[in-house]
Parts: sequence; structure tokens; C-alpha cells
Amino acid sequence: MKVVARPANAGGVFRLLQRPRIVLGMSAVGTFFMGQFVLFTYVRPFLENTTQVTVPTLSMILLLMGVAGFVGSTLIGRFLKTGLYRTLVCIPVLMPAPEV
Repeated sequence: MKVVARPANAGGVFRLLQRPRIVLGMSAVGTFFMGQFVLFTYVRPFLENTTQVTVPTLSMILLLMGVAGFVGSTLIGRFLKTGLYRTLVCIPVLMPAPEV
């Protein structure tokens, strides 16, 4: 591979944080991942103590939640490519819809 010299004005990755859209996006991603960890942290004690599920059932529930999160993250990319704002409006509108 050829070595390409970086321009002197290339700056660094932290220079990107001067852009408001980058800060907003990074904040959203950070909040999403923190929410996922909080969910997995508090779901286990709730399921063990309140619903009295067994350890194998708990493991299966957490595995299914992780797989669903992966599938959802993969599929949402398609919707975001076609219309970011439409998707951001539709998600909270559809969340309280009754389950079918």
C-alpha cells in the first residue's frame, strides 16, 4: 500500500465535534447504547424477582432481545435511507399502537 501524506490542515477526529450535526448524531448513538445497557441491567432482576422466570428462560429472553435489537438496527437503515424525518415521526406515532 502506498503511504499518502496527510494534508497539514486535516486536523483530527475531534475537530468534527465542532459540527452541530456530528455532536447531535454522536449524542443520539451514545444515548441509544446507554439505554440498551440500562435495559439489560434492570430487566434481569425484574424478571427473576417479579415474574420468577428460571435462568434458562431468562437467558432465552435476553438472547431474543439482543437478536431483535440487531434485526431492528439492520432494518432501520433501509427506512432511514428513504426518509429520515418521516421515519423519525412515524416511530413514536406507531409505538403506542395496540399489538396485533
